[in-house]
Amino acid sequence: MSIPTKAVTGRHNITFTYVNKRLNLELPRTFTFDVVNEGSWDDTSVQDALRRRGLRVAVVQQGMPCGALGMGRYDSTGDTYLHATHPVGDRNADFVNFGARDVLHAGKYGQEYRSLVRFDLASARKGTRIVAAYLQVYLYGWGGGRPGRGTFEAYEVLVPWSTGRGTSLYSKDKVLPGEASWLASAHPGKWRVPGCGAPGVDRRAQPISTASVDRATKVWVTLELDADLVARWLDDPGRNFGVLLLGHGGRADFRASEFGDAPFRPRLVLGYR
Repeated sequence: MSIPTKAVTGRHNITFTYVNKRLNLELPRTFTFDVVNEGSWDDTSVQDALRRRGLRVAVVQQGMPCGALGMGRYDSTGDTYLHATHPVGDRNADFVNFGARDVLHAGKYGQEYRSLVRFDLASARKGTRIVAAYLQVYLYGWGGGRPGRGTFEAYEVLVPWSTGRGTSLYSKDKVLPGEASWLASAHPGKWRVPGCGAPGVDRRAQPISTASVDRATKVWVTLELDADLVARWLDDPGRNFGVLLLGHGGRADFRASEFGDAPFRPRLVLGYR
């Protein structure tokens, strides 16, 4: 059962009725459950700050309209995560793709996890002057690590990769041609260093942005991007390979672009003139 994003905090009832036509039998049952809506999904602080600067705002998010950039229902987000080598053979994820899962991971919990996110802006209106840009991913949980704060880094990716169609853990969804995995940038082509790990080759040597959050909260992690970089994605989509997201302080769990409730999916917030 899916609870809507805007569900009201409180006690809710739902009634199911079992029907057996042969016996002319109907058995209703009512279940009671509590919903706690933290409201953090509706954080518009970044958009509000951009408007206070006198900028127009565009939010690019999978399954949502983006009329500000001349796009209808936007459906061109690509994201997946990379899972490092596992010491147990049948749990090895070196050549496994996770592109169709509804989660993203960044950080370490046993092995290393890293995420790739790309917003294809080929269909966006040209000539928009990008002044500010932010990547936001919704953090809903943690695996491993200690209480305190978690930190994240975003790097520009320098080589092509593809989201892929994998949905299973470990060795069940072998990477297909063109897909990304821990070892492959676009199978059979490999990263120079596994996990998009070669500075200056697979990704930029220095992070575009860093962020730190309290591990005890569910929150949007906001990473400021280089406005010139995003403007280049807009003007020359063929050079858009997105960003790599690294985490520290445990394994952070994010909602991916496949997640069922659209307002939680990764979003690109742009301030423009």
